[in-house]
Amino acid sequence: SGDHVMRYPQSPEVAVPVEGDFLRYNRLIGGVQFVQTVAESKECAVLQSLQGRFGRWWSKRCTPTPSHYNLPPEDWAAESVEHLHRVEWFLPVNTSAEWQQKLVDMETGCQGTENRSCLCKTCQAAAPFPSGMLGSPWIDETSQKISVRFLIFNPEFGQYALVSSVFFFARSGHIWKMIVVQSFQMNPYGADTLTQAVLVAAFAVWCLILLRNFVAETREVISVLRRYGFDGIWSQYLEFWNVVDWISVLGSIPVLTVWFTFDASVYDINDTVHRMIDQGLMYDETALTDLFSMVDKTNFQAKLQRYLFCAYPLIVMLRLFKSFHEQPRLALVTRTMVECGKDIVHFGLVLLVIFMTYAISGVCLFGQHLYYYANIER
Repeated sequence: SGDHVMRYPQSPEVAVPVEGDFLRYNRLIGGVQFVQTVAESKECAVLQSLQGRFGRWWSKRCTPTPSHYNLPPEDWAAESVEHLHRVEWFLPVNTSAEWQQKLVDMETGCQGTENRSCLCKTCQAAAPFPSGMLGSPWIDETSQKISVRFLIFNPEFGQYALVSSVFFFARSGHIWKMIVVQSFQMNPYGADTLTQAVLVAAFAVWCLILLRNFVAETREVISVLRRYGFDGIWSQYLEFWNVVDWISVLGSIPVLTVWFTFDASVYDINDTVHRMIDQGLMYDETALTDLFSMVDKTNFQAKLQRYLFCAYPLIVMLRLFKSFHEQPRLALVTRTMVECGKDIVHFGLVLLVIFMTYAISGVCLFGQHLYYYANIER
């Protein structure tokens, strides 16, 4: 009866459990997605070099994976989502018995489903089927990487988070495992008015500074062209600090482009989720697949944005050095760096040779036993 229904203390009108709640403070959007990348089968290169003697004994094709799967994968390998295949959905509207049966169908390739429909859609679509089977198992020799993913929304922080359990199938037989969480704010400008006002003010000041630098450098270029012609660009204008000014102006273009693209993608996701709620499409597999594609795209833009935000302060630092160069006491640092520049380059070359020698020795000595000494890159 209604008297025995459990309810949230802070929201007595809401009965618990609430469908889709995850770890109490998050809400699952849609369901759980199983997806994988698949290798292309080809003739085994090693067996071909042995003139087919082992090939006749092996009697099947190879399905190679990227070389970095042979060692513990990096985060970027788990975050990449290129060439996704065999998408299967597990939705909260399905019963636990249906989930279990679907997992069995994915494992067996729809064996024993003559009197019922197979719940693994991609297994039915696979071809050719092994003899005596109605479909192909969801995991086979061509499987490279499997991701079990779900999207959650957290209202406390106002963010989406894509949680992925990733399994890498190395051709040595080892299965590497990694859990990756990629998140972004549903409002890139912050939730409260004060934060938004500060961000807008800072953005406006930055744009004004860029505009001022662009106008100043353009006027200087026009002045040089009028006095010396095009040859004056190389002889009179093109010096190190002027190049720094132009890099700071032109470098802002990809930063702004990626930021506004990311901003538009986030609001597209907000609109898509809102439409799915209004139209009852929260458990529609087609709508969810499109939503996850949008989230993957937005996560890539957020990652690219972080890389640009990492590089652009270095340009700003060079502009600060230009300001130091104009002040006699601060200029001691920049002038010292200029004077000893050639010596620093030669010292760096010697240090690089010594460092690489030790790195190669470490690979030879420890590479057979320790993953992180397996190659020079690590």
